[in-house]
Formats: sequence, structure tokens, C-alpha cells
Amino acid sequence: RPRPAADYFINGNKLPSYESARDLSITVDDRLSLKNHIDTIIASTRKRIGALFRGFTSRDPQLLRFAYVTYVRPILEYNSCVWNPGGKGLKTKLKVSSVGLQGASIRCPPYPMPSD
Repeated sequence: RPRPAADYFINGNKLPSYESARDLSITVDDRLSLKNHIDTIIASTRKRIGALFRGFTSRDPQLLRFAYVTYVRPILEYNSCVWNPGGKGLKTKLKVSSVGLQGASIRCPPYPMPSD
């Protein structure tokens, strides 16, 4: 349901209002939703996964797993304690993205595998 618009003033000067704000790379809209932020994260991870598949000629699962843990997972985990999604649909979108593209067969372990 729509909220009535409120004007806020400091010393007689009207403060500007924005539909969304970004701080510490987290985007929050005027309804405190994180949908746009999560959509941005998913788009970024898909681009990075695509670049990995184009950049690596090898399809060795261990190499791809290491590349995923190094280059993709930090995007998904950055400030996740702050923006942890509450909605079921947003969690599902992130789970699909964390596995990789829907057609990709990369499976990522919880932590990087130690080298022998």
C-alpha cells in the first residue's frame, strides 16, 4: 500500500528524497527492500562466471572450483551479514547464483580445498 510522502527540513531547507541509497556497496530502497541489491549481485556473479568459462580452456573441476572460490564467491559473501535476505524468493535466487549459472556444473565446497 502506498505511503504518504513526507517532507523533511533542516533549518528551513528541504532535504532531498531518493528512491534508493547505496552505502558500503549495499543498495537499499525507500521500502528497505534489498531486491535491487541482490539482483545486482546475481548479475555480477553471472558475468564473472561467464568470464571464467571464457578465460579457462581447461574444464578441470578442481581448477574451476578454485577459480570460483577465488573470483566469484567473494562477491556473494561481501557484507552478507548485513544484507542477508529475508524473503524466500530472494534466497532462492541467491542459491541458484551461488551454484553458478543454471546450466553450469560447478559445485563449490564450503571452504577452499587445501593444496597437497
